[in-house]
Amino acid sequence: MKVFFWLAIIVMPLDSFPLFPIETVNRPLSVFFLIGYLTTLYIKRESISKIGIKYILTVSVILCVSIILWLNGFVEKSIIYKTLLHYFIVIIYGLSCIEFFKSSSFRYDEFDAGMRGVFLFLSLIIIPVSVIQLFGRLDIFPPSVVENITSLFSYRNVEDRIQGISGEAAQSFRFIFLFLIFYIAKLKINITVFIIYFLLLIFSGSTFSIILLLLTGLIYILLSVGSFFTLRNIFLVCVLGIIFVGSFQIFLKFSNDYTLSKIEIITQLLRNPSEAVILLEEFSDGSAFVRLVNPIIGFIIFWDSSFIGVGANSYHYYYYPIIEQYFPFAVNFSSVAAVGSAEEIITAKSMISKVSAEFGLVGLLVVFVLFGKSYYILKTSVKYSDKYSFIKNKALFSYLIVLFCFTESYIYFPFFIVLSYFLISLPKLKDLQAINTMKNNPCF
Repeated sequence: MKVFFWLAIIVMPLDSFPLFPIETVNRPLSVFFLIGYLTTLYIKRESISKIGIKYILTVSVILCVSIILWLNGFVEKSIIYKTLLHYFIVIIYGLSCIEFFKSSSFRYDEFDAGMRGVFLFLSLIIIPVSVIQLFGRLDIFPPSVVENITSLFSYRNVEDRIQGISGEAAQSFRFIFLFLIFYIAKLKINITVFIIYFLLLIFSGSTFSIILLLLTGLIYILLSVGSFFTLRNIFLVCVLGIIFVGSFQIFLKFSNDYTLSKIEIITQLLRNPSEAVILLEEFSDGSAFVRLVNPIIGFIIFWDSSFIGVGANSYHYYYYPIIEQYFPFAVNFSSVAAVGSAEEIITAKSMISKVSAEFGLVGLLVVFVLFGKSYYILKTSVKYSDKYSFIKNKALFSYLIVLFCFTESYIYFPFFIVLSYFLISLPKLKDLQAINTMKNNPCF
């Protein structure tokens, strides 16, 4: 049974699988292995765990509320079908993680070792494919060769970017960052593998991936205030800073016009934040606009429907009217115009913005409770975790926060894995320590 779950983790980076039977933006191959995992699990056990039942009931209530909001709105049937599919995948992801981490056969150390093993195995595929894509950028390989190889793993071929086996560069490095946390935390690093991924990140052309890495590191430092600022760590940060500045110069040299234009926009916005609208109109090519402004639009929707929101996947329907009202210049951008002509569906580009718009204060309250409990478990886990496990857990929590701020879809397997890891797996360590204490104490 566990084999199916591990297979789902192995194929997790295949989030745009070309042979996916349904035409949708996200096409995660992992969902089929998770269905196999749950099917074999329930055939053998013939029951769902209590926490699994609570999870299904919670998602069902959210779905019912969304349907009521849809009936009072203007949602098309096609969007309802896609939303129901999203809810089905959300149930599969969440229920699979609950049952896996809740299982009596789950072992904390085995899972960590398994994640490191999966990382090394995937590296044998991701690194060669990424190098081929890099050679394509440098005109060493013809575009047709790169496209044919990329099409084996993804229905989307992003030109002039290193996307690995995922749908885009930013997604690829999100998966890599997750596996790297388990790999680096053990402090038994194959420096060659680390350097290769670092160079691929620098040459990737993905500004967003670098920002995600920096934000994860920043949150980790904030979580470590007090214990972090030792002479050794300060020296290490200075060295890494020098390496980053030098690497960023290389990144700029090999970046395409698309990436350089986004960096220019960010630089100008930092220098003149009061002129944000003017700068976005002058410099933006549409891509930077949706990255920066779409989350803001989610909060505008939240302000107008703050209690229970506008319903799941309804952000799309409120998007274009707000664009016309507050950002009329943006209707000329192709990505925005496609929404206005009903050719494409657009997202908030941020899960916290999406939750705020679609589920309001109720949704945010649930999120804050989950994150608050995860943070409490993290802080208390220092009592029964070794040094390296605690470092890894802080890095995972930092990664979880960044995921929630910058992931645009609910159907994102890493989010469910990390959240379940905190809420279900870590408390087991405390129980295990108590059992070992009882066995070693002659009083018992």
